[in-house]
Amino acid sequence: MVLYDQRGTGLSPRVSPDQLSFQQYLNDLDAIVTMFGAESSETVLLGHSFGGQLVAQYVSTYPEKVDSVIMAEPGPLNQEMAANGPTRGFTLDSILPGTIARIESRNLDCPDEHAGDDYFIEQMMVRANPGYWCDNIPPRNVLWRAGYDANQQVTASMNQSTGELMDLVSDIDRYQGRILFLASECNSVIGETYQRKQMNYVPNSTLEVIPDAGHHIFHDNPEYALDTVISHLGTGVDEGIVR
Repeated sequence: MVLYDQRGTGLSPRVSPDQLSFQQYLNDLDAIVTMFGAESSETVLLGHSFGGQLVAQYVSTYPEKVDSVIMAEPGPLNQEMAANGPTRGFTLDSILPGTIARIESRNLDCPDEHAGDDYFIEQMMVRANPGYWCDNIPPRNVLWRAGYDANQQVTASMNQSTGELMDLVSDIDRYQGRILFLASECNSVIGETYQRKQMNYVPNSTLEVIPDAGHHIFHDNPEYALDTVISHLGTGVDEGIVR
């Protein structure tokens, strides 16, 4: 199993904006699959949230390199789903938590020049999205230092010149393997109802709902989520590429 921090996030180095794009993330994932999956009899991709969007584009681009795919509550997979999905940018619900998070970020004893902004975007991901969590209570200490610059640059690069989200699944029918969607019971924004709509664009896909879990599925109900993944994969899996 391979778990990596994407470029500009987590413990990965902070890099210049010209190194942060969705295409670069796709290239990075391909390099990891090539390095660790070349000798494997079966390569599995598991992507959560944005990672699910990345996996969708990857398997559409390199269908021959992947044996099985799991997407855990991926964000919008095309413009149609983006138009009916989570609202980006500031909303009335995000103004107060955003203001508090920004003030907090300015008063941190930061280890580097990026840490304050990274803290801000991390807090916005949980505080400004109450519908994602069970009882609308965000989890604590789950994210692994989200990257502010990466979030802004990569998200922007996913939009076309028209401002619409690129179609991440336009060629996914080239992939002949099974695709499993995971949705959490508590997420009222991009949970079960939303993912069932996304499945209309993804052939040969099934969905499993993880009970007693919000958007951070593997944190909230790890045993049930992992059992579901193992059941989907069956036996004989030698390598997993996980994000």
